[in-house]
Amino acid sequence: MARRTPSGAFARTYDALLRSWPVQYEAQDVMTPYGTTRAICSGPPDAPPLVLLPGAGATALAWRNNVAAWSTSHRVYAVDLLGDVGYSQPDGLPVRGLDDLCGWLAAVLDHTGEQPATLMGHSYGGWLAASFALRHPGRLAQLILLDPASVLTGLALRYRLRAVPALLLRRPASTRSFVHWETAGLDLDRQWLEVACAAAAQSVAPLVWPRRPAEPALSTLKVPTLVIAAEHSRTSDAAELVAAAQRLLPQVETQILGDTSHHSVPGGHAAVLNAVVADFLATAAPTASSMDER
Repeated sequence: MARRTPSGAFARTYDALLRSWPVQYEAQDVMTPYGTTRAICSGPPDAPPLVLLPGAGATALAWRNNVAAWSTSHRVYAVDLLGDVGYSQPDGLPVRGLDDLCGWLAAVLDHTGEQPATLMGHSYGGWLAASFALRHPGRLAQLILLDPASVLTGLALRYRLRAVPALLLRRPASTRSFVHWETAGLDLDRQWLEVACAAAAQSVAPLVWPRRPAEPALSTLKVPTLVIAAEHSRTSDAAELVAAAQRLLPQVETQILGDTSHHSVPGGHAAVLNAVVADFLATAAPTASSMDER
């Protein structure tokens, strides 16, 4: 696939917000068989790796209000999803399905070093993180799912009815209207929203559509997992999401994050989220790397 480089209003908005990254960072281009992945790296190079996967259309900049708290103990890699908006370039093998996505993510984790990584994903990124954990549990020290989409519960009908037009129209105004509807006045990172709205006008290939993992498969997941539900999320009911996590996942901690919605995290009310995640990260036990899965 031909290499594409972001340009115009999106690139200017992205680059301007990146300049306000709260800690020292290095923007790296990680080569994988599926394409070149942009990773914004912060924290001590020899610290345990923490890989952050944003929601669809959100870019790595979604984590800018969180990285300062987590990069004190971890080497944080905030990535732009391959095939989505951002600086990652789908200039390698085509990504046709979940197996390809997991192959791409495995190559990204290869770049982070020998230590098992903690993988954290929000929304679509949560679905990808959970799917990868089911295939390659030995690659991970911990798994964090932030209001994940299509993992433990399905997407609410009201959300799907609003999301599909926004995805099809691909206009800044429709994205802004959709996010404002879902957040309903809750605390929101408005600078990130400007990036997301500018991104809506970018031409991208259709994402791999998420399908919920089978419940018997989820019950075999032995990776220590933290599931965080947004109290006012319109993607799914927070209490139902937590109950499903407690029922299905063998090693799980759960938390309902108050005064937040699906699109107001991770940037909104970041101090509370940052503390919850930092506490979970501190519980990681040393684990030998599973080299046979690399």
